[in-house]
Amino acid sequence: GVDYMWLCKREDDLRKDQRLLDVMALVNKLLRRDGEAWRRRLAIRTYAVSPMSHETGIIEWVSHMIGLRNVVMPIYKQRKLGVPTSHLKAMSEDRQLDRLVMLRDNILPYYPPVLHEWFLASFPEPAVWLEARAAFMRTTAVMSMLGSVIGLGDRCVPVSPVVCICCCY
Repeated sequence: GVDYMWLCKREDDLRKDQRLLDVMALVNKLLRRDGEAWRRRLAIRTYAVSPMSHETGIIEWVSHMIGLRNVVMPIYKQRKLGVPTSHLKAMSEDRQLDRLVMLRDNILPYYPPVLHEWFLASFPEPAVWLEARAAFMRTTAVMSMLGSVIGLGDRCVPVSPVVCICCCY
């Protein structure tokens, strides 16, 4: 009687994701044992990953989660900001450009910080806003620490879709 939503993936090896979630479950156990971490409600929301082969698998869809891209892109579109994908692709293929200079001069000016605007619009009541902000900060802190310890790369910052759905409770 319960509906479960799954994301079917192809051309992606989910075995590393499955190991990552095993580590996240272990971190949750350690956080639950620590009184201060428990008081601060530090935890990682986990989900199921089932690799079917080295190229396919399914991922449990976590309800009530919003990816960072889905939060900020409407604000950028409303302000007519952003860089077209074709322009980004052309820049990334140009081997003459220094990547740091390209990021600083050609990309970041078109993507100013807007997450705070979403928080203000989504959580107009001060107490609710404070709780939402604290939950986001806890998520970012725990995932950044975990990413730093085990070298997760793109999975340790809340930009990857995988991480965006791993929010703390």
